[in-house]
Amino acid sequence: MIDKGLKKDVLLSLSAQVAVMLVAFALNKIVSNFLGVEGFAEYNISRRSGVLISPIILMGMGTALPRYLSFYLAKGRNSIAQALLPITLLLLSLSMVIMLLLLIIAPSFWGRLLLGSLFSCELLFAAFIYAIALSFNGIVVSFYQGKGDFNSYNVFQIVSQLLLIVGVFLMNQSISRLLNIWSIMLFVVSFGVLAKYIHLETFCSRPLSFKLKISVKLLLYGLPRGGTDVVTLLADYIPLMIILNKFNQHGVGLYSAALSIQLMVTPIFAFSGGVFLQRVSMLAANKQYRDINKLINKTLLLFLGVALLSIALLSSMPQFLLTLLFSKSFLEGAPLVVIVSLSILPRSFFLSLRNPLDALSNKPYTLLIVIVWLSVYLLGIFFADSIQECGWMYTISSCTLGVMSYAIYRLVLNNKLKKYA
Repeated sequence: MIDKGLKKDVLLSLSAQVAVMLVAFALNKIVSNFLGVEGFAEYNISRRSGVLISPIILMGMGTALPRYLSFYLAKGRNSIAQALLPITLLLLSLSMVIMLLLLIIAPSFWGRLLLGSLFSCELLFAAFIYAIALSFNGIVVSFYQGKGDFNSYNVFQIVSQLLLIVGVFLMNQSISRLLNIWSIMLFVVSFGVLAKYIHLETFCSRPLSFKLKISVKLLLYGLPRGGTDVVTLLADYIPLMIILNKFNQHGVGLYSAALSIQLMVTPIFAFSGGVFLQRVSMLAANKQYRDINKLINKTLLLFLGVALLSIALLSSMPQFLLTLLFSKSFLEGAPLVVIVSLSILPRSFFLSLRNPLDALSNKPYTLLIVIVWLSVYLLGIFFADSIQECGWMYTISSCTLGVMSYAIYRLVLNNKLKKYA
């Protein structure tokens, strides 16, 4: 029963991710044609600033909520499960207020840090509002994930992505205006769903001690996972700022385009990993570690084939992809597309194992993995003498993700198998 349900959920998630990829293709195509290489660089840095702030606001609740929701549902403790969503939203609101105060106190500091030479107060606060919208949007996704409702999980993400395309046609050449439009759309669709599932009467009837206990549990588990998200996003953001300072805005545009093509494939593994967080958490709650072992082994074999096929496809037609997805002005970035596409293989292992590893252990192993990776990546970028060398550093450093995640996963699972044999 589990295998049939899992196959259905994974296939639905993969199908949805193909739809999300197509939307992302269209989004990059439209924006790059509207703004050109330099404008696309500004758009990419501004958008990534919002994406970077979002996990800081979330504090790892995007992982903690589905993990504990699926765990308590599997244990039949529905009263605790019902309290998780409102408590998560309260923690999210508190974090949002603290972050807003920090931005108000020192806007120039945060603006220079996040946007560099592109800083303006208007753009900074547009990125912040966008980050809040992304955070609430992410909570909806995580809630559906924890419930195991992968039909809604996938449909909601597709709808959210389609709204982004609508917003592009209303941007009027203004990046801050675009981020504000996206924020409004994401707020509307997110709160429309959240209002349906929050049971305020049940939540308010619970004692304060219960709410504090659950809040502490979510934070202790979530904060290190939030750190993992922040480090992962920093690895997308900091290199762009280094490249901007070492080379030029044109180089950032080419590098961003190459990464965008590769990053349109890797979410396939991340979205499927979202299914495994819920499923492995349920299996772990019932000490079914042999089933987890079989499940992940089959998954890794499947994803190995998908990764190799993706590398072959991207490497065989970089110029075609750059023209199709961006414009002819990006064609000199073709070698970069080939170089960074090789990173798909080790990244597929990390993205496939990250959520199962989080489900199996409370220890923040994934945070350790991404810190090592980011250190290697930034060190390589710092000493790189060309944009292509930066691409090689991205691919080489990605190998640490694959090797470390697999080694630690095997160590944790083998210990569980011995303990509960």
